[in-house]
Amino acid sequence: MWDHAFRLELAVTVGGFQFEVGLDVTNTGSQPFEFNAALHTYQRVDAIEAISVEGLEGRPYREFGVDGVEPDAPLRIQGEVDRIYWAVPGPITVREGARAMLVSARGFPDAVVWNPGPVLATRLPDMEPDGYRTMLCVEAVAIGAPVRLAPGASWQGAQTLTATG
Repeated sequence: MWDHAFRLELAVTVGGFQFEVGLDVTNTGSQPFEFNAALHTYQRVDAIEAISVEGLEGRPYREFGVDGVEPDAPLRIQGEVDRIYWAVPGPITVREGARAMLVSARGFPDAVVWNPGPVLATRLPDMEPDGYRTMLCVEAVAIGAPVRLAPGASWQGAQTLTATG
């Protein structure tokens, strides 16, 4: 599958109002290697049009091969969204009315926000045609600069989702 010797551990911790996914990668071989990583976290929402995503204001992103900068206002999902945000400095908050989900990351410098929108959703075999209306993916990623591991070295990353309100 991949021509490097490695060990990968995935840990899931659930408790109270928190859910954490941790990833630990160790280079067990004799040659250095580079990799990218992402933790796909799909959140169930009541209505995508009622969502606001905070904490990305002013951040540079790439979407569909085009670079942009998020305006100084919370992101609202309108149609298909598939953005990679570079060097996200802190937590992201997904807000829906009085409810909020705090999404924080360790070891992952970047973030992706994804919703397939109405057109792509009809072509996804594992999604109901209107399933895009009740989901949002906010994920921790290391994609802007690959992680480089020397022989014997390890890297750890995690994403924590905390319900508030």
